[in-house]
Amino acid sequence: MFRPVCFAIRTFLVTLAVIGATVAMAAATPSLAITQSTVPTATSLHPSVHVTGNADQFSYVTTLFVTPLFLLAGTFFPINQLPEGFQIAAQFNPLHQLVELVRHASFGFQATDPLRLAALIAFAVALWRLAVRQMTARLID
Repeated sequence: MFRPVCFAIRTFLVTLAVIGATVAMAAATPSLAITQSTVPTATSLHPSVHVTGNADQFSYVTTLFVTPLFLLAGTFFPINQLPEGFQIAAQFNPLHQLVELVRHASFGFQATDPLRLAALIAFAVALWRLAVRQMTARLID
């Protein structure tokens, strides 16, 4: 009785931590935009607008970057069925590392999971610092 409860709690906490960390990082800038008084101002503050130059062109970013990342993450099918070059590329995909961590949290942790978690934390900190630097440059200029 106690073992399944521990398993469920462990799976819930790891999934919550992984999803919470990614949502918190992704939500930082849009939450700033939501606090603005007008929709055009809020739309112009979203980071996707600065990448594309126009809010209407954001679907290009999704099509070119986000969709391939999900396809190479092993979410929908195992990556060992992909060609060897794509398997290597998938190992550098942060979404694949998240999928593996959640999968291992559900079915039992492995020895490589702390390394995956450390790599994801390093990746998140690096992107956070990059975002802070770019936002500081925009605010000061």
